[in-house]
Amino acid sequence: MGFLYSCKQPQTENGSKKDYKVEVKVNELEPDDSFYKAEKAYIDQDFITSATEITNGVHYMQELLPYAAADQKKQLELSIDELSDFAEQVRRDRINGYSDFQFFFARAGKALNAHFLNISETIAGEGSDYKKAARHLIKAIHFLRYSYTNSGQELSKDEQAQLEIYKEFAKNIIKDQKVDHMKKVFGDAFKNVNDQILMLNVD
Repeated sequence: MGFLYSCKQPQTENGSKKDYKVEVKVNELEPDDSFYKAEKAYIDQDFITSATEITNGVHYMQELLPYAAADQKKQLELSIDELSDFAEQVRRDRINGYSDFQFFFARAGKALNAHFLNISETIAGEGSDYKKAARHLIKAIHFLRYSYTNSGQELSKDEQAQLEIYKEFAKNIIKDQKVDHMKKVFGDAFKNVNDQILMLNVD
C-alpha cells in the first residue's frame, strides 16, 4: 500500500503494585483493530474516518495509563500525544503519506511492548498469577512484532523462532499444561524481548 504515497518520514518532537484485573479484560484486538481501520480509511481517502479510528486507538492506550509504571507511563503518554496530533493532521489531509502511519504506529507498538512486558515481569516476579503474566507476555511479544513490522525492520529467523518458543510457553501456562523451569523461561523471555525492542530504532 505504501507505494501510493511519498515516503518522507516526519520529525517528532514509582510504579507501585497495581490491580491488573481490569486491564486483562480490555479488548485484545486494540489498538490494532482501530489502527488497521485508520490505515484502510486513509487509503480510501476517507480522512475523517481515518482520524476517528486513530483516536479510538488512542482511547484504548489511555485506558492503560492507570496500570502503567512510571517509565512505561511516560512512553505511553508520549505516543498518545503524538497520535492525537497525528489524527488531527490526518483529518485535515496534511500528512506526508502512508509511511507516516507506519512511523507513529511503530512508536506506539514499542511503548505498548514496554508496558506489557513490565506488567508480565512484575506479576511473574510476585509469583501471584502466572497465567496473567503469560497473557501479558503474549501481548508484549505481539507488540514487539507489530513495532518491527511498521518500522520496516526485521527480526532474524532465529529471533522469530525464539519468540514462538516463548509464545508457546505462555500458551501452555494459560492452558494449565505442565511447564518445566517456569521462572527461568520467564526470565529468559523478559531479557530477550527487552533486548530485541532496544535494538529497534523508531526515532
